[in-house]
Amino acid sequence: MDRLETKWRSELSSILDELTEEHFRKPVSNLEEIPQGLKEGRLRGDMINLIIQYYGTVESIPLIDRQMRILPRKDNRVQKWLRDIKKELKTFQEQDQGRRDENDMR
Repeated sequence: MDRLETKWRSELSSILDELTEEHFRKPVSNLEEIPQGLKEGRLRGDMINLIIQYYGTVESIPLIDRQMRILPRKDNRVQKWLRDIKKELKTFQEQDQGRRDENDMR
């Protein structure tokens, strides 16, 4: 998980840096788990920590993917980072499921 989270922090930083101020504010305002007072006036780097703190790595990846589709930011520049991290998330989940299956068999 640490490797996935480290990579996600880097990818999320790249995605947020790619957004205009308006495109940054819109998805951030839709993150309902994060209290509004914590979102207001935050720098992009601070939002990375809040997103992962409130949603976790595994939940925040598809969440940000949905937000980018809503904007819409379907361009290759943003979607490349999302494709890469979603592939890593899938691999992580498959490996985690395999470990759980092995433990269940014991």
